[in-house]
Amino acid sequence: MDQSTDQRNTTLLVDSPESALILNPATDPQSIDDIMLCALQRNAAVVDVLAQDILDRDQFALPIPTIRNLLWLLQGQFDQMKMIMRDYRKHR
Repeated sequence: MDQSTDQRNTTLLVDSPESALILNPATDPQSIDDIMLCALQRNAAVVDVLAQDILDRDQFALPIPTIRNLLWLLQGQFDQMKMIMRDYRKHR
């Protein structure tokens, strides 16, 4: 690989929280904001589904296993966010 190619690849942009789970020192520090925003928006979408189920049970009610799975998903996403931030701080 020539030096010009190497210089172009000094910044790695990530497109999802999962991408941040692969430790790469070339990750653009600014992209951590995008990673966390994406993860927060995912969590907000799950909370919206759960809130709508509570507020409007007359029209549609989620089965208990679905609610349980959504709560499990939220827990996993929060754990993922904590892991990303812990690893980010440790390697910066």
